[in-house]
Amino acid sequence: MEKYNVKEILSEEIVVLESENYGVQIWSLSNLTKKHKGSSCHICGKIVGDKAYRPATNLGNRMERICINCIKELNSEVRNSSHA
Repeated sequence: MEKYNVKEILSEEIVVLESENYGVQIWSLSNLTKKHKGSSCHICGKIVGDKAYRPATNLGNRMERICINCIKELNSEVRNSSHA
């Protein structure tokens, strides 16, 4: 599993994440196609629902998905650390 850090929150549906393997990427919330329904989250490993975040800027990991809950957790970590 890849470790991601939030670089910037552009909106509820678009976040900028950074990882060691892929660098800085824009991830956007999207509806999953039949092909990706039932895929697992690349952070927690749980099955994602009908919507998930996917990379918009890198073809190297374009098949990966991150569930909404993991993005919310990453966002809250950023918000909490900025208020500390």
